[in-house]
Amino acid sequence: NMDIKENDKIIINNFNDIETNNYNRYKVDEISKDDSTCMQELFDRFKYDLEYDVEHLYKLIDNKYKNERFNNYEAFMQFINDNKSQMLQDTLTKYKVTQEYENYTQYTGICDNNNHYIFNVINLMEYSILLDNYTTELPQYSEIYNSMLPSVQAKYCIDRVIKAVNDKNYEFIYNKLNIVQKSEFSSYNDFVKFIKEIFYEENNYEFIDYKKSSNAVYQYLVKITDKTEKTFSFRRLDMQVVLEDDTDFMIGIKVN
Repeated sequence: NMDIKENDKIIINNFNDIETNNYNRYKVDEISKDDSTCMQELFDRFKYDLEYDVEHLYKLIDNKYKNERFNNYEAFMQFINDNKSQMLQDTLTKYKVTQEYENYTQYTGICDNNNHYIFNVINLMEYSILLDNYTTELPQYSEIYNSMLPSVQAKYCIDRVIKAVNDKNYEFIYNKLNIVQKSEFSSYNDFVKFIKEIFYEENNYEFIDYKKSSNAVYQYLVKITDKTEKTFSFRRLDMQVVLEDDTDFMIGIKVN
């Protein structure tokens, strides 16, 4: 027997002994569970980190997505504080293996409120997370988008905008705002005030009418309703979409 004190180092010479020991593992298991069980386990871990270990969750966020979605940790924490209660209530209704790459598998979990959570999984102990399906251009969504008619592409762009409103991801919308309308706001905060005035806290929407100005410009009349049903009024917005290269676009939003 050895007297082991805190911070003592133990030198292990035979890793095979560890591998065959039922109580120890030094290797990370590859994904061996069926897809639905794997997806549910990843989602449960996400919910646990969301509630008890947000710093660890931040480390798991996909780097490309993190750079595009959050300027810094403070912006991430603002997003968590704004959306935590809703995300904790999210329940998976379906999932799909959206892409299998050479080094990892991409799973998309879709919740009952149509929130999307994307997991890039190397193995069950090594993976990254994206918290939505609209901020970062993803190959599988690009393929679907490019197969759409332009009028449907414009609808998809509006869907991205309203998802961003519901997520309070105002920077995403501001960065897509057309130059003319952006010049009408004295500051980003002025723009945020405008968005909060014309939308509800959470929004449902439906398309009422549209007109085509050119092959790349579509103007939709959109009915916005309160998703929480705290109020039964509605608002009508004119939303102009200018389609650009790849899946990029510009948006204009006016009260009808």
